[in-house]
Amino acid sequence: RKLGERPDSGELLENNIFVNLRKRSYDIKYWRSKIKREIDFIVEKDGLIIGIEAKMNVYKCRKSPSEIEFSQLYPDSKLIFLYYKGFSREVKDSNGFYRFPSYVV
Repeated sequence: RKLGERPDSGELLENNIFVNLRKRSYDIKYWRSKIKREIDFIVEKDGLIIGIEAKMNVYKCRKSPSEIEFSQLYPDSKLIFLYYKGFSREVKDSNGFYRFPSYVV
């Protein structure tokens, strides 16, 4: 079956992103708040903290309570959405979050 038709497609996308980050020797962490809000992956590059969220569709790449809380707690960090389906002309949205197709990892 195609990835988008599988019930575990989100998990497979996250796994693919994880494997590709590991290939690039990133030390991968995740973030989770006390009320169970989470960011899928946290990596550090040149002293910059980068939160990465995996989304199946580009239209789901928008701020949620998790992304807002993370951005407030770590104001100097960057947040990147990696999506599988769709197209976005804007790389950076009005909230300062970045969007890229998942194949860029």
